[in-house]
Amino acid sequence: MPNLFKYCLLSSFVALAACGGGEAPVTVDPDPSDETPSGNNGSVIPSTGEGNGGNVTPPVSSGVALPDGLQNLRTFADGQQMVRFYNPQTDEIFVGLTGGNSLLSELENNTLTNFQNVSLSIEGDRFEAERTAQTSTNETIDLVISGLNLTSGGDEYVARVFMTSPSEGTAYVVAGAPVQQLPNASAIYAGVAEIVVSNTATGAQLREVGNFDLSLDFSQSAPIGRISGATDGYIFVGASVALDKETTALSSSSVEIGPVMGATQTATLAGNIMGTTGSGVGGIIVSDDTGGGCLLSILLRYAAIRRLTDSL
Repeated sequence: MPNLFKYCLLSSFVALAACGGGEAPVTVDPDPSDETPSGNNGSVIPSTGEGNGGNVTPPVSSGVALPDGLQNLRTFADGQQMVRFYNPQTDEIFVGLTGGNSLLSELENNTLTNFQNVSLSIEGDRFEAERTAQTSTNETIDLVISGLNLTSGGDEYVARVFMTSPSEGTAYVVAGAPVQQLPNASAIYAGVAEIVVSNTATGAQLREVGNFDLSLDFSQSAPIGRISGATDGYIFVGASVALDKETTALSSSSVEIGPVMGATQTATLAGNIMGTTGSGVGGIIVSDDTGGGCLLSILLRYAAIRRLTDSL
């Protein structure tokens, strides 16, 4: 009997230095200057500082093998595809999940135009936004974005984008700046996870928020990391998260996710270290059960192990 539940870990995020508190949120009025009337060479991510939003000449990401075209990492039984791609015009790497629609191709080919901010809220180095954009077929789509700035100017970030189209359905993507230089020691990325549990029979959803961490030893030639996390009702763990140092891609086919007091499901993880110095990480996890059950994006900074206890 197929599992009737799918587990979706959507993103929330914390910088380790800010775990003890935070600034009051600042709501920013939609900025007309952030609208792109045509010929978009800007990012889907809104500008939250002097740097980001894709409005500067992208740097060359040296020493890293970036994806050439849209890579289909896996197709699930329900037709959903886990993909990775790179947009050289905005110097952003993406890992996404799509039901075979054209939404992620719009990102890859940089054909979205007329970006307009509906709302934008900034709290410390975190930001949340709702935007609209126009596709190459002149359809208006909605973008719901949560992100973390990795630099004070906002020119580097990791963010997740939930895309909704009246005709194409939905797509989910994690975006960030590609790495130029990886760390060379042990590190822990830690943050907050948002889990959405969907009943595939009734469509009912439950949302919970919890914490997770990902540990990696970058000094190894072929690092194998561990990811784990939990909310009040759900847990996930993966003991074999592989890092490809040439591409900075993360992968695992042995993540387990499910209720604290119940059976878990196996899941596939795809992600990337992000930020020019590897200070961020983002990815998705999709359960192997039919129905494409589990979705995770992780948006956060890293800290050396010796600093972790002091920061939490």
